[in-house]
Amino acid sequence: MELGLSSQIIPNKKKLESFVLKNTNDIIESSWISTKIVRGKIKQSLDNFINDQKIDLIITRQTIFKRFSTYRNDIFKQILLNISDLPTLLIPENNSYEPICKFAYLTDFKQDDFINIKWLKNSFPNSLIEVLHFSRNFKETPEQNRWIKYLNNEISDTNIKFRHKDLTIDEFVEQESSNTQPDYNCLVLTTHKRNFWQKMTDPSTTLGFLNEVETPTLVFKYTSNKLNIVK
Repeated sequence: MELGLSSQIIPNKKKLESFVLKNTNDIIESSWISTKIVRGKIKQSLDNFINDQKIDLIITRQTIFKRFSTYRNDIFKQILLNISDLPTLLIPENNSYEPICKFAYLTDFKQDDFINIKWLKNSFPNSLIEVLHFSRNFKETPEQNRWIKYLNNEISDTNIKFRHKDLTIDEFVEQESSNTQPDYNCLVLTTHKRNFWQKMTDPSTTLGFLNEVETPTLVFKYTSNKLNIVK
């Protein structure tokens, strides 16, 4: 539910402005908050701001999401959920903004993969992209086999590789987090549910492990669960 902010709700306007200015400097420039967000609904204001500024990627530190899980603040929750329509790059606290040389794209054979990988290719043309599938105890279906062939045929590029890993995703994440020199300098995954960011801060989940990895993580918004591959 969007939060409507009319002139009759002054305390809510002040609370929103104060909270956003204090907690979201890493996500967005704060100078536009009082003139943009407090005049209307959060999602509409964010959409307008993103379109006006032609923003196509959000960069934020992981601590933003840890604060979110601590405060459980409904206003901040709405902001995070609404910006997640854009790719969001989470930077660990001890990691600097450095050029990304090697991506690990974690695939589960969804139609979004093709769109997302093309976005990576266009946005980071000089980087190596490894599309990883974790294949332990996995039997490939004919549909998934067609998807792999489609991916390889449609995205033919020497900087893009497809690899099966004889690991579970949990094992891969633990391996990366314990490695002093990780194999990849950016992990890429796609959200599946609206509560993705809550799970991201839950240490009992794989997403929770990802939040502890000292490797930047790029998150795409999930949009489709159907494979639309021509046989």
